[in-house]
Amino acid sequence: MPLPQRWHKKKLQQPPDGFDVIEPTLEALEHELRDKIKETNEKKRKTESMWPVYQINWQKSRYVYDMYYTYHRISKQVYDYCIQQKLIDAALIAKVRLAVNVEDTKY
Repeated sequence: MPLPQRWHKKKLQQPPDGFDVIEPTLEALEHELRDKIKETNEKKRKTESMWPVYQINWQKSRYVYDMYYTYHRISKQVYDYCIQQKLIDAALIAKVRLAVNVEDTKY
């Protein structure tokens, strides 16, 4: 199943070469997100019902971060495309980068 149309309509830009490496995982996480949204939240607090959505958003962002910075499996163009199309949360990745850089530093 292809990615949702909203991902490709932003600037009518085709995904760069190498996007097919991360596309199946992003699609699977998107389907999981849809399933979590459709679940009933009758006995949960309002904030508690949003936790799975935040978790999946974090998983998508961290997956792309790891594929680019840790494993070097995707190119800069694919990474920038994901940020431009808002497939991942750029602010969340900035926090992850800051946390990883702080952990690597020895005082």
